[in-house]
Amino acid sequence: MTRSRTRGVLAAAAALLAVVTGCTARPAADPAARTPTPRAAPVPWGRDRVVSAECLKGARYVAVRVQSWDPGSWKPVAERLFDVPESVAFWQEPGKEAVLTPLFDLCRENPTDAVYTSDALERVVPRVRAVFDRDFTRMAVVLRTSDGRGTHVGFVDAKGLTDLTARDARPGASRREQNAVLAPDGSRVWFTYETADGRARIGSRSVTGGAALRDEGPAAAANLPLVVLDGPPARAVQAEMVHVSPDGRRITAATEGGGPALLDVPARSTALTEAAAGRPGGLGACLHAVGWSAQDRLLCRTRTGAFRTFGTAPGAGPGPVLTVAGGAGGEGLVVSPDGSRFLLVQHPPGDPYAGFRGFRVAGTEPGAPSVKVPAEALNGHSLFLEWR
Repeated sequence: MTRSRTRGVLAAAAALLAVVTGCTARPAADPAARTPTPRAAPVPWGRDRVVSAECLKGARYVAVRVQSWDPGSWKPVAERLFDVPESVAFWQEPGKEAVLTPLFDLCRENPTDAVYTSDALERVVPRVRAVFDRDFTRMAVVLRTSDGRGTHVGFVDAKGLTDLTARDARPGASRREQNAVLAPDGSRVWFTYETADGRARIGSRSVTGGAALRDEGPAAAANLPLVVLDGPPARAVQAEMVHVSPDGRRITAATEGGGPALLDVPARSTALTEAAAGRPGGLGACLHAVGWSAQDRLLCRTRTGAFRTFGTAPGAGPGPVLTVAGGAGGEGLVVSPDGSRFLLVQHPPGDPYAGFRGFRVAGTEPGAPSVKVPAEALNGHSLFLEWR
């Protein structure tokens, strides 16, 4: 494919995305239109950059576009495109193995298409961010087997799709692997899998090696996603809303229906249990964690829908409610590196798709102004993943 035609495909993808309102049938294969076309990007994508992702769907192809934005001008400064081949699961298919993958969060267009218990964006952002490596060079995926009864894991990069499970020819090797995510350094794909006797486990496969399954520890039977913490050693946490504190010693984490708990960073891969998720005093009103605004302060959305920070030190309490212009119904996405600002999306309560009203940047301290993001290319299906 020539470079000019490649750019034409991207332009067509953006145009088609604006008129696509549902996904009733899987797009047919179109090898020419699904050629990955990454553009050179700085490593590690610069400083004070906001990274977004969106699923582009046309009549004959699907791709994931990742963009880096300058939060001063709100102009894109870098971009990568990840092909989504026909075997990659991005929506449930009738009569085939049910699949758990954060790619569903990114590509779904209706609330009923969710595969995890909660579709609150404070929970969606960490699990979608986890499918990419640190500098967005690879994207972890779950693949359906040709018979529709099994699932593999692999990744997509500039060279195309790699099915890691298919490389493992050992008798009895797992073929029920889901929740694929990447280690921050991009060296291994991590996932949950089911053993022959029905036990849930966490495993990983090397991206560059022989791809043999390495067992990493127990998994929860519940439908919880994975996030891989940086090493050494790298280890996975099976939980919702995983955010690492600025000093790297604590994390927030939640089970399916609970609010965030404060935990020490685990020494090895683990699944969050109900017993471990008991919330210490002061975080009871924190329903959805957006991220850390300081070493001992966590920005949250409360049960009333308001944003406020909560102290995490012993005896600390919540801060005042933060006023955000533009009305109620916002969901928090990411916090700036210095903790002074956060990005949120606004829509009427319970209507994240048809009721999209735009993105805003607000302050994490009372009285700070909130400013609407002016980027016209963004829409209700764009998802901000990181402010770095």
